[in-house]
Amino acid sequence: MTIVLNQALQKPLFSRRLVKSTSYGIGSLNPAIEYAKLCAEQLQDLKIEKDIVRVKILYTGGTFGMANSSDGYQPKKNWLLKRIHGNVNLFDKKYTKQNYEEGTSVTPVTFLKHRIRYNFEEYSNLIDSSELNREVSNQIAESIEKHYSDYDSFIIIFGTDTMAYCASYLSFVLENLNKTVVITGSQIPIIEWRNDAEANLIGAMTA
Repeated sequence: MTIVLNQALQKPLFSRRLVKSTSYGIGSLNPAIEYAKLCAEQLQDLKIEKDIVRVKILYTGGTFGMANSSDGYQPKKNWLLKRIHGNVNLFDKKYTKQNYEEGTSVTPVTFLKHRIRYNFEEYSNLIDSSELNREVSNQIAESIEKHYSDYDSFIIIFGTDTMAYCASYLSFVLENLNKTVVITGSQIPIIEWRNDAEANLIGAMTA
């Protein structure tokens, strides 16, 4: 199950805010050349490529990342990202290691002809969606607000039981939203050989 709060249009890289300052030195003979050099330097420093889309993944809990226990399926901490990295469609290990520092993950080139650079944040208190409350919803909204300028889209991994309620709440809280926010989950945990989690995550990443 997946809910898209806002389907923002994908914009080319150079429409994003890359330049910290557009001021030129007094007496500059060719401001355009200085501007081009500044852009090139910042692109090199940030290791940004024109075929990269930046995504923030917020893992809040739900069936998606659960594992079997004596009490049935329970959210499993500090594990889901490793499982995602085990899927060759979701993680290009060699490319990521060559181009990015630890903490960043990059997919292979997708059918949309670009890679997806994603950063994964796992909440300290993973919940079953039946435990949804306003505090959790506010935490999600605050995370998006905090990182809004750093990413092109956001994915919230959530439980399916109350996903619609959370999406409804966020649609009112996230005012003037101009980026894609996708809430996704699964009926079967990603740990199972047959699951809907991996396909839902790929769909969310390419929404």
